Amino acid sequence: MEGKIGEVREEIESTESHLKTLNDEVAYSIISLTCYQPLPQPVPEAPVVSFASRLVESFYTGWTLITSLLIGMAAIWPFLLLGGAGW
Repeated sequence: MEGKIGEVREEIESTESHLKTLNDEVAYSIISLTCYQPLPQPVPEAPVVSFASRLVESFYTGWTLITSLLIGMAAIWPFLLLGGAGW
């Protein structure tokens, strides 16, 4: 019977020691809390056009101009031929 009581006391002391260790660990715990607030970003009324997109658009416009001139020359070739012959 004494052996049983000794085992129970030993278990109680072990549990108390473990509880004390856990309480000490909790006492040194740190809680960090960071809060963020989303800020509204101003939206421009007109879309911002980048340099690269403007450059590509200018190349496209130049190509369209060249093709339009060539098509125009092909359309007025009889007048150019008559003008050259008349000169």
